[in-house]
Amino acid sequence: MTTVLVTGIGGTRSIGIMKSLRDMQEHIRVIGTDANFFNAGAFQCDVAYIVPFASEEGYLARLEEIITKENVSIVFASVEKEVAFLAQHKAEIEAMGVVCLVPDQEVLAVCFDKYKTQQFLNDNGFTAIPCIYTDNEAATRQFADEHGFPLIRKPVMGYGSKGLSIICAQEELAEIPKSNEYVLQQYIENEDTETFYNTVLNEYTAEVFINNNGSVAGGIILKRALHAGETVAGYRVDDEKTLRYLSGIAVKLGIKGPCNFQYRKVDGKIYIFEINPLFSGTTYVRAQFGFNNVALAVKSFVRGEHETIASSELEDKYFVRYLSETFINPKDIEKFQTTGKFTKQ
Repeated sequence: MTTVLVTGIGGTRSIGIMKSLRDMQEHIRVIGTDANFFNAGAFQCDVAYIVPFASEEGYLARLEEIITKENVSIVFASVEKEVAFLAQHKAEIEAMGVVCLVPDQEVLAVCFDKYKTQQFLNDNGFTAIPCIYTDNEAATRQFADEHGFPLIRKPVMGYGSKGLSIICAQEELAEIPKSNEYVLQQYIENEDTETFYNTVLNEYTAEVFINNNGSVAGGIILKRALHAGETVAGYRVDDEKTLRYLSGIAVKLGIKGPCNFQYRKVDGKIYIFEINPLFSGTTYVRAQFGFNNVALAVKSFVRGEHETIASSELEDKYFVRYLSETFINPKDIEKFQTTGKFTKQ
């Protein structure tokens, strides 16, 4: 039996990973870790542990202890801070004989910095969005003069629309923090926005998956609506040309595993504003279309089975997301809080 460790199990991304594992046609033993004892994901795992935050002393030692005790085969992480920490210690973890499926630090340096992402795209012949750091007021004003309004201001390392704002006039530029922790980008208006009642689908989220041997397993594109940075509705788009384009970027980056792209289209060109080399918030949604990237990861990185999924194998349908509930026995909560471990009976 394969045992998988999913970190940050209280988060929606990690729960999506776990649900995708449960959809495999075999029993995968799921071990979850989180710093918070009061979360929905932990009580759906076979075993769950409370661990320190990745920024705290003792996190790595605790993780290694759990890996050894539970005979873990592969570690999945989707929380940016944990991904960054595990990338720093990837060699140490894999020396234990376990796969740590996080990108190399060189990949994260490009993908976790929105300016460097655009620089990489431009330097390698892909379409890039004009972008600058906001540490120089004169350069910022010149950028606005060249590209016009509106412009997008966002944190260099932000995600999920956190800290994003739309700049519509010169006087608003003065309010932008003069720091290389923020970037200013040209605003890209999607050319084929659709509205279903009050749901606006105006951008795309796509993934390509690269097997451990470097082959492209396949990909999937969803046209989506966003609310507070989260995908709330959408449908699958059949676009082989764009998938080949995105696969070329992932291969050029040297990524192995999942690679997610957020983009808009103008005059047929693909304008990518984020590249995330990790499992995304729509992992389980994609699995329901037939693209189970978590299953691909287990097969490729643990078993050496490098599969492919053709677009013709994927389903065509719409999806709408909603909140759900998990009900937990008070005794389980109390035991988990006091002992730091939960075991499903």
